[in-house]
Amino acid sequence: MGESENKAEWRVYGPAEASRFTRGSEPISLQDTDRILSKILDNAGMQIALVDRDLSYLRVNGPYAAFRGLRPEEMKGRGFDEFPEDPDTPELLREVLASSEPRFFPARPLPRSEESGEGVTYWDWTLIPVHGTNGRPDGLILMLREVTDRLEAEQALAKSREQLLQAQKMEALGVLVAGVAHEINNPV
Repeated sequence: MGESENKAEWRVYGPAEASRFTRGSEPISLQDTDRILSKILDNAGMQIALVDRDLSYLRVNGPYAAFRGLRPEEMKGRGFDEFPEDPDTPELLREVLASSEPRFFPARPLPRSEESGEGVTYWDWTLIPVHGTNGRPDGLILMLREVTDRLEAEQALAKSREQLLQAQKMEALGVLVAGVAHEINNPV
């Protein structure tokens, strides 16, 4: 088989045929593409949501909806403000929309639902504006990755380091005191 036979050739059709693209001669429908995209989003290992300029949900993946106790289809069309996680978040999203620049926010706290009883978790947030044909952002992609375990491990490591430092100080003090006691008991 020649090299050209191994390469997949993707063709994107013009506006009249925008409902499909092909790999070689096999058409892939928008429905298939949507199913594949859903599979990718649900298995991305993070929460992902797409909101419009008014901060209404257009699409969320399974983990995003499950964190809020819902299914993805139950969130579509609902406003971001219906899920009061942090009162500053809508303003933060509006700032990113206004700036048109992607932003990263490390370790933002998110309270769990009261019935789960798990308290606050921490998440790295990536906010990416989605630009329309007019060049202005039509919405945002929110990607949240939980980092609670990492933060707890970092805190435990810092505590262990502090304890080790204190033990080293006590050891040095013990050596010093033993030396002084030896000199007192055995003068030259």
